[in-house]
Amino acid sequence: LVALVSKALIREAYGVYPKYSYLVGNSNGGRQGLMAAIRFGNQFDGILAGSPILRQTRGHVATAWSLAVLSKVSPKDEQGRPIFAKAYSKSDLALINAEITRQCDPLDGLKDGIVDSAKSCDFKIAALVCEGAKTDACISREQADAFVALHKGPVNSKGEELYVPFNFDAGSDFVGWHLGSSMTWPNRGRKAINTSIFNVFRQPPDPKFDVYKFDFDKDVAPMDAAAQFTDATSPNIDVFKLAGGKLMVYHGTGDSGISAVDTARWFESVRKRYGEKETGDFARLYLLTGVQHGRTGPGPHVFPGLDALVAWVEEGKAPDGLKIRGGNPSRERPMCAYPGYVAWDKAAEQWTCE
Repeated sequence: LVALVSKALIREAYGVYPKYSYLVGNSNGGRQGLMAAIRFGNQFDGILAGSPILRQTRGHVATAWSLAVLSKVSPKDEQGRPIFAKAYSKSDLALINAEITRQCDPLDGLKDGIVDSAKSCDFKIAALVCEGAKTDACISREQADAFVALHKGPVNSKGEELYVPFNFDAGSDFVGWHLGSSMTWPNRGRKAINTSIFNVFRQPPDPKFDVYKFDFDKDVAPMDAAAQFTDATSPNIDVFKLAGGKLMVYHGTGDSGISAVDTARWFESVRKRYGEKETGDFARLYLLTGVQHGRTGPGPHVFPGLDALVAWVEEGKAPDGLKIRGGNPSRERPMCAYPGYVAWDKAAEQWTCE
């Protein structure tokens, strides 16, 4: 509706409609971008969708899962309420991230202490578990199990997947999304989410609903009631494609709140519908290692997304050879379109896409 009214105002003011229309959004805005491609395919010539919350419904199921898992390993206050910020110390997280880096650094072909490849990291946490008492040099078995469970994602009592897994990424914003910083109740990070947020999606709403008592066998179905109008999961973007639209999607594998795995699975369904080559002619996905929700984090995350999209739409120049830079340490890498990933070419001594 905003797009239609905006175009009408431009027509009224200048006597012509805009020649090109673009939508740029991140997070819920990324979801809106995909929804526009799915449902309003003739409204935008180009869409740049970042970190899209494809499934708000199941995403909140993952939030409830995070609460349930961390409640078991978090110290309690005098009223017995979990203080999530104390579940892992800074040294605990430093150990975990260092071990992820050690195990997954070689994936990009260059062992340099930095994980640059978005290729799947099959992280094994067992090496960090304390053999005896907990010290700063190891983590407890309970902490290890919780960390793995959080990345596995929510399941019901039958072990059935209720959302998707999360990538093991040394650059993830684990503190921001799971632990927060408050040392007293209530936690002011993600854990401050309450009943009112869940009741946006529950059908029917339940004023007495307690997210801390979420039943993963019974409480998922009421959340799914909203999926039909809020989830951007359809691979059918025929109208957008036939209208000549171009779609660029990016998602950081260090996103601890909205899983890049969900975005990759959706894009795979698009590739299955249109074929690999035909999909690449109008839609690209970029998985960014070390990048958190909203293009932040230690991984390279600065790239000319809108400029590349405009060139693709208006000049027919596909976004091949894009570079991405920034991060900590700052560096420049090729921006590889899925299913490609960054790799070090030893012979040429340069970064490339495989």
